[in-house]
Amino acid sequence: MKFTLLTNVPSPHRLPLARELVRHFGEDEYRYIYTDELESQRYDMGWQTASSEKWCFKGDESSPELREATLLFSTLRSMEVFDKRLAANKLTCYVSERWFKPPHGFLRMLSPSYRRMARRFVNYLDSKYFHYFPQGIHAARDMMRIQGLFHGDFSCIFNAPKVAFEPKPGGRIIPLEQAIRENLLSPQEIAWGRKHGFIRISPEHWNDIQKPGPWPNYHLWGYFVAPGNSSTTTVEPRTLKRILWVGRMLDWKRVGTLIQALPDSMVLDLYGHGPDEPHLRNLASRNNNVHFHDFLPIKQVRGLMHAHDLYILPSDGGEGWGAVLNEALEEGMAVLASLESGSGATILPPEHLFHAGDAKELLSKLSSPIPRPGIGKWNVSKAANYLIGFCNRHVSQG
Repeated sequence: MKFTLLTNVPSPHRLPLARELVRHFGEDEYRYIYTDELESQRYDMGWQTASSEKWCFKGDESSPELREATLLFSTLRSMEVFDKRLAANKLTCYVSERWFKPPHGFLRMLSPSYRRMARRFVNYLDSKYFHYFPQGIHAARDMMRIQGLFHGDFSCIFNAPKVAFEPKPGGRIIPLEQAIRENLLSPQEIAWGRKHGFIRISPEHWNDIQKPGPWPNYHLWGYFVAPGNSSTTTVEPRTLKRILWVGRMLDWKRVGTLIQALPDSMVLDLYGHGPDEPHLRNLASRNNNVHFHDFLPIKQVRGLMHAHDLYILPSDGGEGWGAVLNEALEEGMAVLASLESGSGATILPPEHLFHAGDAKELLSKLSSPIPRPGIGKWNVSKAANYLIGFCNRHVSQG
């Protein structure tokens, strides 16, 4: 069994899972191939390469490991590589964030080149050797929208399919109406799913799914960070005093929503820099409870999380995933996130979610006790176990 990951950079949000797979497959059977060097800003944030480990090295789409791998797991749209592997009946997996990020969204389909590329992926999905691992439920619904459109469902021009899903690595995704027919959802969950377009299937109902649904080669995915230092499994609410946010200050991160919603009784610590920083400093100029700090390396951020009570991920749909939410959950923090963020929508139950940019809704959330949900199944061990089982099943089937 030869397992090869093809990606853009050596990432702290992919390397923990890679190391777990190396322990299973062995250093001679696993390869982590990246095509680009890290940006200097990523170094400042504590990202580091793993090039000293022989299984992790820089390469490109001509690397022989891509042809030789029993299973290729690619985060890059390497169409020529996919074409060659599928022609040879080789197991090929594509991993992506959402296809229709703002500001252009579905308008990307107006581009002839984008439509041609999307059509090729729809053709790939007809092959039993091709599997799609969407990083979050929004990415899954975007691809379902593309697939539906090319299969003649013109309602997909206006809306993505409404779905219910298992919130776990490799989770199944079925039409919302199927979940309703199979009595997998409560009336409250049905109403929420119809309003927002997606809803989690509660753990007690996961094994009650009677049909695979129309997307059997979709496997819900995400990022999986290093295990945390907290053994917290309690869901008891935590008294909220200090709120933490960490990252690059970009407009689509919607950090201003945190400042606008901040109650007088709470303190907000913002760690990072970026082009939106002058606007944020101006917004917070009269609020003594908002504090700006320099970037900290990832390891120090993980420790910093223990000095705070709540992490909030307020990003809009430009946030394909948002792995810092995983890190906060690994450290046992209480968390809130936007509906539009990939990790928030996929990992968290509805009571932890708010609409991006809606300071009034966020303030309402901050006025109520917030449980600590824990990382649950979205950890490195569960993800590795799923991939190992996936490999064993599909390679044995040929």
